[in-house]
Amino acid sequence: MTLEAYTPRAGMPAPIRPGTAGIDQKGNLTLHQADLERAGIGDRAVVLIDAAAMLLALRRPAADEADLVVAVGTLGTKHGKPSPRRQVWIRGPLEAMRLEPDQVAGRLVVRHEPNIVVIALNEELPKDLR
Repeated sequence: MTLEAYTPRAGMPAPIRPGTAGIDQKGNLTLHQADLERAGIGDRAVVLIDAAAMLLALRRPAADEADLVVAVGTLGTKHGKPSPRRQVWIRGPLEAMRLEPDQVAGRLVVRHEPNIVVIALNEELPKDLR
């Protein structure tokens, strides 16, 4: 007889934790609120891209950058509990980098620079941290 461990919620991704990000196949970037707060980002951000290095970054917008601002939304809450997950639509920035969301979909590492959250699109999160 061969027994294997039952994994609850099989097929469901692990929750987003600080230091991790997720990109789905539609082009939604999901981050932990603590990572955004560390960079001083609230409900609005400016998306920065470096296509050659495959980097995507978020920073707090300056007062004169209203035309560059994207919304940072809060994902749904469960049973009235506030959700620590925040979401940004990045399909446009990905297309500007000549990438499709399904090419970079998955769990990624979040790095912090002064006042900036940086995600390397070619640096997948190690399996032990998922």
